[in-house]
Amino acid sequence: MVYVQIAPGQLDDGSLYDAKLFKRHAIGGVYRGATFGGTTARGLAEAKYVEQWPIAAARIDWRIRDEDAEAGQRASKISNDARKVHEIEALLLPLRKLYAGYFKRRDSAGQEALERAVLRALRCAPRSSEL
Repeated sequence: MVYVQIAPGQLDDGSLYDAKLFKRHAIGGVYRGATFGGTTARGLAEAKYVEQWPIAAARIDWRIRDEDAEAGQRASKISNDARKVHEIEALLLPLRKLYAGYFKRRDSAGQEALERAVLRALRCAPRSSEL
């Protein structure tokens, strides 16, 4: 999240902060009561809304930049999730081959046992690798 501070009648260049800090604050809103320094923000919970920034073009620009940043974060998350799915697929390949073998032999009891074993293994805490 970009925080822009108002100097007498002007805006500074802006500083980057974690978007979670500004969860209940409106884009384009003018707030008083918080202090900012370096990469820290204090008193955001106590900050009070004063007014809306009067220049509509600036508010629109801020909204566009905010939505663009959010789209970038979502795309990154989707990419990371896809990578995780690929890794899981690779790890499960031996089990999937075993399951397919049970299917070919029409061994539904073997399929059921493998399904239960996999779910049981997922639900229990990881074992220590020490032997």
